[in-house]
Amino acid sequence: MILEPCCFNKQLNDVIESQRETEHLFTFGSVDLPMIMDFLIRHASGCVVHLILVQVSPETINAIDRLMESKDAATGKWLISSLVLISQGMQRKEIADTLGKYRKEGRLVVCEDAVSFRCLCVGNGIHHFVLQGSIPQTKDYAMQMMTLTKSPKHYNHVMSILNHKSK
Repeated sequence: MILEPCCFNKQLNDVIESQRETEHLFTFGSVDLPMIMDFLIRHASGCVVHLILVQVSPETINAIDRLMESKDAATGKWLISSLVLISQGMQRKEIADTLGKYRKEGRLVVCEDAVSFRCLCVGNGIHHFVLQGSIPQTKDYAMQMMTLTKSPKHYNHVMSILNHKSK
């Protein structure tokens, strides 16, 4: 499926409501990680998020800040209950300056590691999403391909690997 900014919310909603556990998503750079994060996190309100990126863009840092600050209108709970950010640590100052308050609250863990892939895991016990692939952090207008998996089994497998690595 090719994601278009004009109908992005409907397209992703259709993917989530479909019976397929996995969907390959393409974009020509007009849909980026902050847009996808916003949609998946709002769909799985109260979620735990794991975000693995080689380098974290200012746009992604700002999107994390906005989503960490937001509450679900229906429940009054935080959209993100906790977030683990794993990157190579090149943006320590930017992350500390913008997201440091969430670390102090105990809602954000930042890990530095040698990573060479991009992955977003969002789960709240009801919804389980794993997005992996060439996830654009900014609108760069290059063709990108990602895979979105909705399988609790796949989500739990990825989480077990990430949790094992973080010990």
